[in-house]
Amino acid sequence: MPKYIKCNLCSGEETIVIQKAEELYSVVKCKSCGLVYVNPQPAQEELVNFYGEEYYREWTERQRNVRIFLWRKRLKDLEKYKGKKGEGEAPVLLDVGCGNGDFLELAKETYQIHGTEISPFAVEYVKRNLGTKIHMGNLDKLNLLPNTYDVITIWHTLEHMPDPLENLKEAKRILKNDGLLIIEVPNMNAYIERAIYRIVKRKQERFFSIYDREPHLFHFTPSTLKDILKRAGFRVVKCGPEVSQVIWHKKLVEYLGIAAHRLTGINVGSTIRVYASKAD
Repeated sequence: MPKYIKCNLCSGEETIVIQKAEELYSVVKCKSCGLVYVNPQPAQEELVNFYGEEYYREWTERQRNVRIFLWRKRLKDLEKYKGKKGEGEAPVLLDVGCGNGDFLELAKETYQIHGTEISPFAVEYVKRNLGTKIHMGNLDKLNLLPNTYDVITIWHTLEHMPDPLENLKEAKRILKNDGLLIIEVPNMNAYIERAIYRIVKRKQERFFSIYDREPHLFHFTPSTLKDILKRAGFRVVKCGPEVSQVIWHKKLVEYLGIAAHRLTGINVGSTIRVYASKAD
């Protein structure tokens, strides 16, 4: 059954409805802190059912080559901040929401790799193809060892989690003191993309449907993403737009957002990427 929740960032209960969805669902905005989220939230069991073999077929077959190019770029960006340090044991990387494991497969040349997934199909797929340890479930439920990971990556996964704040607190607990957290999420302030969508589709973009291929439970702006990271105990090192799409016309929209950010310092692009370290 759907479950009503308080604001995940500030625990506020007063909200404004941004958009109505099917059945009981609405996309709401917290009056206190501005976090946008779906309320009530779908049951976790219902969400897991979205991520079966058919969901991943798009990645493992039709889009595999172009997605590998995207993952190579992300890995190269990561290594500017946290690459292999001299001789000895390679740093340990945890990819939260590792999907079909393409990023881990590339990262294993530089890092000791681990992953998490809520999808039973994806867990077995990655184990079979990479032979690496994949933990099944949301990060905050796994009870992993503290101070273990040099790098934790959360690529377009935080917005799908039923409790982003608790997952970020858990990321802090298991990250080494000199470790690096990287998060990439869609941008709620994606005004360029939204304007183009309205012109082309002649309707307002929908933020949530229970029938979406991958439902987004939370919608972050640069401000609310920084705020929730601060509350979880992180310090933001860098925050800005990035390219996360593989289809050319969607990538073009993202490049427009990056250009706008360079000119104005304001992120109105489609994506937010944050690099963060422990605050203490």
